[in-house]
Amino acid sequence: MRNVTIILSLLMFSVFYSQNKCERLKETTESLLNMYVKDTLKTSFKDGDYIIAYIYSNEKFNTIGFLIDTFNKKNDLYKKSTNYRWFKFKNKKLIIFCDLNPTQKCKEYFNKLKSIELLDVDIEIKDQETIDDQLDGEIKPWSVYFNKDYKIINVSGKIIEAEIAAPKEFKMFLKKFSNLKLYQMTENGVIVYPKPHR
Repeated sequence: MRNVTIILSLLMFSVFYSQNKCERLKETTESLLNMYVKDTLKTSFKDGDYIIAYIYSNEKFNTIGFLIDTFNKKNDLYKKSTNYRWFKFKNKKLIIFCDLNPTQKCKEYFNKLKSIELLDVDIEIKDQETIDDQLDGEIKPWSVYFNKDYKIINVSGKIIEAEIAAPKEFKMFLKKFSNLKLYQMTENGVIVYPKPHR
């Protein structure tokens, strides 16, 4: 009986831990999307453009990647994954592709995004893309990578430019959700931009 109790306790802890991590991932990605929209509206967002986000498991490096970009309505849209949903976020169209392993994590992740309004969008999504197509739409790409505890350990793309534009907001965000310092692209890496003088 004691062994059964221990096993049940471990199972309950495992479920709770998994749900807690998914909640953390949802909270982090929503915060990133919020900062992305605020930053992009100042510069390159045009009428009819929409946002693409892609979250996926990188088995080679045991990380999770999260990419955000602005996409021109004139360009063709290609599937990053068969798991995707359209949302309305800050009055902008947003499509999120999910390629987490196992695929059940995508369902859990989408179910957590209850604070973002689901949207019906009639935009054709094509099945294949070429190298040239992959280069289209890269208006303002942000890339972040999470470790197994869903802490951000790497950033790339134009996110550093956004940090320079809004250092206080990013400093609070990084302190809460990452192992990085302001203007740091990789965990334990160099600071790529000098801290502003007070």
